[in-house]
Amino acid sequence: FVFSNGCRSPPWRQALGEICSLYILPLETDEFWATASTEGVFEIKGRKKGKGPLNFERVGEIYKTFYLLIKEKSPAFKKNIVKQEYATADYKSRLHMLKQRKSQSSN
Repeated sequence: FVFSNGCRSPPWRQALGEICSLYILPLETDEFWATASTEGVFEIKGRKKGKGPLNFERVGEIYKTFYLLIKEKSPAFKKNIVKQEYATADYKSRLHMLKQRKSQSSN
């Protein structure tokens, strides 16, 4: 559900700076829940066996992005994400890279 302000967290969680929570299913490790907030991204206790209300209690440290959290939790993600040059490049680098590819393909 998306609230009128664009957040997916319920209003009582938004008051704490939370924006959304995601259920993440890595290929080789246990699934987990993570929350994005104005402080950063962090793992939460989530649901027990997919049932019941979400437990929003933070587990571990706060990361700057989902990318950094998942990279820390999943060895397969960490190994494969480096093969995706667009995934770690910033916008200007990606734009430059796309322009280079376009000019190379037209030659």
